[in-house]
Amino acid sequence: MYRLLVAAVAAMAGATPAQARVEVPVASCSQIIYRGQAGRLTTDLVCGHQWGTCYACATWGPDICGQIQPVVPCGGPSDCPDPALNRCDGGEAQRSVGIYLEPGARLYLDGHSISGVEIGISGNRPDGTAGPQRIRVFGPGTVSKTRVAASFYNGSFGEGVTLTDSLFGIAGSKVRLKDVNTSGNVIGVSAFETLRATRLTSDDNRYGGIVSYRGARVSSSHVTGSAVVDIATELSPRVTTTTCDHSAALEDTAQAGIYAPGPPWGVCSGD
Repeated sequence: MYRLLVAAVAAMAGATPAQARVEVPVASCSQIIYRGQAGRLTTDLVCGHQWGTCYACATWGPDICGQIQPVVPCGGPSDCPDPALNRCDGGEAQRSVGIYLEPGARLYLDGHSISGVEIGISGNRPDGTAGPQRIRVFGPGTVSKTRVAASFYNGSFGEGVTLTDSLFGIAGSKVRLKDVNTSGNVIGVSAFETLRATRLTSDDNRYGGIVSYRGARVSSSHVTGSAVVDIATELSPRVTTTTCDHSAALEDTAQAGIYAPGPPWGVCSGD
């Protein structure tokens, strides 16, 4: 009934329901896209914030990485002396954000990029509050040189979005991905509640391709070359027509809130 009313109101205004959403040009860092709006990038956003410093890691295991001396500022692993083993981490108390995408808003990258900022796309409002409505991000386009390329509660990404050269490509609670690339991060995808991924590419991540603190549904995807584990979940994942090397169950460690890869799930070729 609600959809019929929306269609009727849009028709009376001489517009279709798809046209009724307000489009907003996006041309500056930290711009806010409000609920009901559709932001559309009109240029590359090079925010220029080196938010972290480089840390040296002997391996990508549970060991602690030491800060490189003298201090090397960074916006992503590629700024560090040895990107394969160095981590860009830390950050300032005041976080920098590329785009604020309020719950219920959309963003079209339109072939452009967002880089050099602590959080590339934030699903929170500037005051840190969020809501249950889903944010939607459409490619093609790239988010890179961030601590978290996209951080949100409920989000859907598709149509050629690439999130790379970051500590986390995706960090969200309810995550839906289709035709997305999260390769070349420390962790490609980190999901806290639900994850559904179709035609996801998450290769060559410095720790893991997919880390889910519950389960995951992964289909028609390519998740290989991670330094520690390709697919790690707390509950048994559903993996179909997907190429991956190693999977593992996430297990509690002696430290509260810290998990480590345990036995394999038997869903990847090297399990």
